[in-house]
Order: sequence, then structure tokens, then C-alpha cells
Amino acid sequence: MKRFFTALLFFIAIGVSAQSGGTITGTILDANGNPLPGINIAIDPLSLRTATDAEGQYHIAQVPSGNHTLTVSGVGYTLQKKDIRVDGRRLELDLVLDVANRTLTEVVVSGTRGRPVLSSAVTRDATALRDIPQSIQVVDQATIQEQQLFTIDQALKNVAGVNLSASYGAVNMRGFNTNAGAFLTNGIKGSPYPEGVMPLLGNVERVEVIHGASAILYGEGSVGGNINLVTKQPKPQTTANVSLGAGNQSLFRGLADVTGSINKQQTVYFLLGTAYQHGGRFTQHFDNDNLQVYGSLKWDASARTSFQLNANYSRDRSTGTWLPGIPVLPGLDLFSLPTDFTYYGSDGRYEGDSYQFQGIVKHRLSPTWDAQLLVGVSQSRADRREYRLSWDYDPATTELGRTYASQQLNSPTTTINPFVTGTVSTFGVANRITAGADISYNRSNYPRGIRSYAADPFLINAPDYDPAAAGTANSWSSAWEKFTYNTAAAYVQDHITITDQFKALLGLRYTNYFMRYRAVNDAGEVTNDERPEVTESITPRAGLVYQPWASTSIYIDYNRGFIPQYSNERKYGGPFDPETSHQFELGYKGSYLHNRLHPSIAVYQITKRNVLKYYQDEALPNGFGYRPLEQVRSRGIELGLSGSITDELYLIANYSHNETIINKSDDPAEIGAGFYNAPSDVASAWLSYTLRKTALKGLFAGVGFNYVGDRTAYFGEAPGYTLLDAAIGYRYAQFTLQCNGNNLADRNYVYAGGYADYTPGSPRNFMVTLSYSLK
Repeated sequence: MKRFFTALLFFIAIGVSAQSGGTITGTILDANGNPLPGINIAIDPLSLRTATDAEGQYHIAQVPSGNHTLTVSGVGYTLQKKDIRVDGRRLELDLVLDVANRTLTEVVVSGTRGRPVLSSAVTRDATALRDIPQSIQVVDQATIQEQQLFTIDQALKNVAGVNLSASYGAVNMRGFNTNAGAFLTNGIKGSPYPEGVMPLLGNVERVEVIHGASAILYGEGSVGGNINLVTKQPKPQTTANVSLGAGNQSLFRGLADVTGSINKQQTVYFLLGTAYQHGGRFTQHFDNDNLQVYGSLKWDASARTSFQLNANYSRDRSTGTWLPGIPVLPGLDLFSLPTDFTYYGSDGRYEGDSYQFQGIVKHRLSPTWDAQLLVGVSQSRADRREYRLSWDYDPATTELGRTYASQQLNSPTTTINPFVTGTVSTFGVANRITAGADISYNRSNYPRGIRSYAADPFLINAPDYDPAAAGTANSWSSAWEKFTYNTAAAYVQDHITITDQFKALLGLRYTNYFMRYRAVNDAGEVTNDERPEVTESITPRAGLVYQPWASTSIYIDYNRGFIPQYSNERKYGGPFDPETSHQFELGYKGSYLHNRLHPSIAVYQITKRNVLKYYQDEALPNGFGYRPLEQVRSRGIELGLSGSITDELYLIANYSHNETIINKSDDPAEIGAGFYNAPSDVASAWLSYTLRKTALKGLFAGVGFNYVGDRTAYFGEAPGYTLLDAAIGYRYAQFTLQCNGNNLADRNYVYAGGYADYTPGSPRNFMVTLSYSLK
């Protein structure tokens, strides 16, 4: 793998001075000044092609000097042409594509806020969201900045039917958990973040939320949905962004990034940035520092070939991987302790270092076929010395039992994904085919084992935060442990344009996976050496889209997913067969007000077999384990509305209703019972208004709410809650000054529920941010 990246950098270095020709860049807008993503740009007769990005921008390098014809086309837009002349220098050309008058005119304007309408997360090819028979929602960069979002869990409040379900980083989607370790980056598997650490958004351009399984491209994974982080991209133009923010809870935050070209021909260009946060944690005696450094380098080697290298490094230092849970035990009712309560000793510590490299090679084989190679290498290193609850409490003395755990974790991951995409026509039907291989190597190594020690009890009425580890290892401590997850798969998917009104998406994937867990105790004895019983899976999908009008898409989809069991140890009752899921989805996607307002509806049912459920069993080594239920059924509806109502008014609104129950079980008493951490109702909205035509031009304000209904946690019932957020600010030239407030009503609420504790949500907090943008 090192040879691959070395070769990539070598070819970039030798190619910098070997370029010739001019560069064409610009932005495509509609008649209302909105940027148009996904518009196809071609230079005839040279067969040079590209498409506009989420901001409507395009870039074509290596254009020979001379007279050419620029062709602009897109779904719902009449093909237009414009004569241009290239003289070996950079040509900046901003254009307006007017649907009503069927014209293409050159202008220089400032576009209003837009909404991404393209995604490659489900098809491996930039595809209009309206053409995909699956629900996908996007949190764009404008929302990230306006709400001052810094971690992925903060961004998900803008998405239907998603809420945090566990302190270790899992989110609930359509009734089922998706772990942060399964998140994608630019459509590549291999999250660099260790368990319990939420991805930072410093390098993220937008967040794509895929509702439902996406097993055709990504194999084993989260059947309720997944999250794809699309990172900021290098640009040949010189741009710079800087922001500084501060608030209560000892919060300080800074972000900065810059883009530009390395050579005169603008064929080699880069992105370099950093993000830092100190504080922002409300728990007493809890320190927190996060540093992120990221970059990207791209070389347009020719009109047909490009190389790109992305890098991201994160450094985390804090008192714990996650905030200490507040116990819920007999004698300690819910909310009986203050929100900032902690039982951690002063020697509690978490130190994490994570890095991620991605290599992306694109080559145009012919005017209709492309080949790509995606390579991801990531590793997270974590050193944890943390206090945990032992679930014992004496109300008479307020003595709370606790343990002390120590572990080192190294989690290297390598992903290799070569694939081709191309268009073939059969009997007048256009087939956009994607076919490829997916190979991944994953390790979770505990070189010093997972050691748990007895710790002195914590007195709630007389707290003592001195080091309290007693030094005696508990019986379940190990000398070293190693988890291995390897997959090898092949897939093919066909996006079919049957007619202008009907489109289909068909896919099939074969996956062979190998999973192994080994552990050795202090005496050198192998205590665990386990593998799954099922080692392969065939995964199909089929979807149909009907578009009776340009503003309407109606779709139906069948999607299958599977997840190998990751709690397969015999000491917990395993091994278990993998989870399998079957999802049926019926949906609607709309586009109104000149493609500025986008409503969506999705109705779904997911049936999932072999779902593990925690239970207590004294016959097991640790006194507890898991039990595979025959089937859990999730049914629900998701409603979404986002976009610009006017040039000044922008809206995001979501509502979801979900019922996740155990509908088949060996135990009749369990049938009909609700599933854990799956709220029935989740709703959110964000409304922002910007003055554009008055003396106060640039003044903006936003207000929103986030509602999560009652849900069943492992410790019992967690009541629902509603949070109110707001923002106010002023933009002048390249500067923005804003103030954000969250949980304005200062609600006390359960953010995530555990077995005998809960993670509290943040109390009322404020932040003031000053930012500068050069574009």
C-alpha cells in the first residue's frame, strides 16, 4: 500500500511541469441565480467532459488553444451551446441556463443558497437524487456553517428519523443501530475513528444520509441506513476560509483551510486545512481537546486521467472516550443527579490518534466508459484508562460501585475498490452499468489486552476524585485480544433509463467474509478462538422510478442487507448466525419553485432476523449475554422538506414515525414488545431568513427545534424531549459574525440510554463565531 501512494506522489511530481493547454472554470446558474449541480459540460469536438459540483462549479483542464464549442446540458434542461476561444491561459466563464427561454448567457452574479441534487453514494456515479429509488438526505455546507456544527451527531438533527442511541457512537436509523465505525468517507469504507469518537466536520463539505441498507456497494453493514461524509475538495482557484469561535463550557474553536493551484496550467491543485476545539463539555472535571489536520492533492494528468490523494489526521485528548453515564439504579431515579455529575477519578484519560489516507484514480476509457480505483488506508490508535459503573449502589451510604479499565487499541483498515461505469444501449434502453470488486482488511488489536480492575467506591454525598484503582485485576482481564474482519466481494449494478418517465435500478452482490476473535489470558492460554458459522452472502436489490412530470419522482424499492454478528463469543452465548434484513420502500421526491424546494416522503418496512438481545444468565461466565430473536419488524414513514421558499427564506423540516417491535420470537411474551432506543416519533425544523435588499443587507437569523419522542432504553423508559436552537448574525463582504444558542429552554434530557445509566444532553450553551471567506 505504501508503494501505491509513493507512486502516486511520484507521478504527480514529475507531471507538474509537463502540462500544456488552457483551463476553463466557472459556475452554472439557473435564471434565479441558484447554482446548478449535476450539469454536464463538454468541449466539442475534443470529447472533454465534466459535471458541475454541489456548488454549480466546473473545471476542465488541458484544453488545447483554439476555437471550440462549449455544450451545456442536464436533466430537465434543453441542451445549449456557446462558442469559446482558448489561448492557453485560464478562462473563467460563469453561465446562466434559462429553462423558460432556452438560452445560455454569460453573467457574473452571486448565487443564492442551493441544495445538492447529486449523489454517488448509491450508484458510484454522480446521479440525480430524483433518479435513485431510495431515500437520501443531505446536510449541506451552508447548514453546517449556519448552525456551527462540529461533529457528525450534531448534523444528524437535520435528518428525518435519526437519533443517537448509545454513548459509544451508535445512531438509530429506522429502528436499528448504525455504529460510527461503519460510516463512509467519499463512498469508501474504513472509518478512522475509534469506538466512542464521533467524526469531526472540519474537512466535511456535506453529510449524505442513506436511509436503508446499501449492501450492493458496501456489503455487510447497517441495515437501517448509513452515513457518507463527503469531504472538501481541492480547487484550482485560490480560496481561503478562517473562523474563530468561543462560548460557555470553556469552549474555544478554530477552523481554517485554503485551496489553490501549484502550477500555472492549474492541473495540480490542493486543499489544506485544520480544525481545533477545546472544551465544550459540561461535565465537571472533564477536559477535552480535539485537533484535526486535513488535506487533498489532485493532478489532472490529462483530459482523461486524474489522480487524487486525501489525508486526514485527528488527535483527541480528554478525560474519557465519552462523557460518564449518570447511573439509573434502585435508589437513583432518572434525573436525580445533576447533569454535570461524574464518578471519574483524576487519573481517567483517553488519548486517541487517527489517520486516514484515500487514493482516487479516475480514467476515461472511452466517451461512455470510465474506470476508477478507490483505495483507503486508515488506523485509529486509542489509549484508554477509564472508570466504569459496576451497577452497585447503597442508598444509605450513597456508595456507588465502580471499576477501572485499561486498554490500548489499534484498528488498521485497508479497503480496495476497483470498478468501471459505462453506458450501453440495448433495444433503445440506456443502461448505466457499474461493476467492481470490494476488498477490505480490518483489525482491532488490543496488544495489552482488556484489563478491568476493582476501584474504590464513589460516595455521591462526599465525592473524592483522587485516583481510586485498587490494582487488583478482575477475572475477565486478558493479556491480548485480536479481532479480524476481512471481506472479498464482487458486485454489478444497472441503472436503467427505460423511457423518460421510467428508470430502474437493479443490483447483485456476492460477499465472502471472514471474522475471527482470539484472546489469550495472562497464563498464555487461548481463551477465545471463534469464527462465524456463515461465511458468504448473496445480496440483491431492485427499484423502479416513475417520473410523470419533471417535478415528481415516485419510486418503489426492494433492498436486502446483512451484518455478521460482532458479539459471537461463547462467553456471551454465541456464536450466532448473521443478521439479515429485507426492506420494502415506497417513496416520493418533488422539486418545486424552480428546483429550489424539495419535499420527500418515504414509507418502509424492514424485517430483520437474528437480532441479538441482552439478557442476564448466571450460567454464562460474566453473568450476562445475548439471545437471537427470530425477527424484529420496523415500519415507518419519513417526511422531509428542504429548500429556499424565497431568496431570503430557507427551510429544513423533517418528521418520522417508526414502530419497531419484536414480531416473532420463541418467547410469546416478547412478541409485540418495542425494541430498545427506537423512538416512535422524531421531528426537527430549521428556518433561516437573510435580508438581501434593505439597508441591513447581510443580517440573518435562524430558529429551529429538535423533538425526540419517548423511547425504551435498557434501564427503562426515557421520556421524550424538545430542544430549541437559534442563531443570529451579520455578513459583510467576506466577513461573518454570528451567535448560536442551543437548548435555549435548558431542558434536562436523555441523549442516549445504557443498561444502568444514561448520557445526558448538553444544557443551554452559546457560541460567538467570527469568520472570513476569500473566494
